[in-house]
Amino acid sequence: FLPRVGQVHQLSPYEEITKEEYEKLSAKYKNVDYSKLVTYEFRDETEQAKELACSGNSCEIN
Repeated sequence: FLPRVGQVHQLSPYEEITKEEYEKLSAKYKNVDYSKLVTYEFRDETEQAKELACSGNSCEIN
């Protein structure tokens, strides 16, 4: 996890890896307790973060 200090962190760059590399790396995180995320998330920030998208001759609206 990143430090909880109320600042913005740059998104790490995406990197192409093989299936074998992914499985090796993800095996290191077997015991992640996602219930502890509540310590860092006080409200749902995802609902208003949706981006409207246009495709073809139509656009998504709320």
